[in-house]
Amino acid sequence: EEGLLGGLGERWELAKNGLKPYANGVVSHPIQDAVIQLRNEHGLRAEEVTAIHARVHPLVLELMDRPDPRRGLEGKFSFQHCAAAALVDGAGHDAQFSDSRIADPTIATPVIGEERAEKLLAAAWALDGAPGVGELASLMAASSGQSSGA
Repeated sequence: EEGLLGGLGERWELAKNGLKPYANGVVSHPIQDAVIQLRNEHGLRAEEVTAIHARVHPLVLELMDRPDPRRGLEGKFSFQHCAAAALVDGAGHDAQFSDSRIADPTIATPVIGEERAEKLLAAAWALDGAPGVGELASLMAASSGQSSGA
């Protein structure tokens, strides 16, 4: 009981807490800070960027190396998506991690590459008249090294 109630009203934990500036895994926050700073200070635009190379702590790769997130929750643990959202939106809040934002080509392009994003978008728009989804499935699996037999 002393461990639970000891110092009650005398000791405050509030000062020992912190706020996360972004709604995703904390190990990618320095990447987002850097990209947003470059974007804001130098007027950097996504269409001017072909790649982002960053030297990061090994935990970033261990915990957040998801180059092709498919859902908002996966995007929160993808340093690639976090960097792309920081570049395009200048932010890393809840809006950047919705399912629709993950699929948005303006965000997906920096993560999966412009050519693949354009092919994915074209295949998705052509689904109504397509005899099957083989091409779309193949394009979606390309980053994971899988291929579709559909």
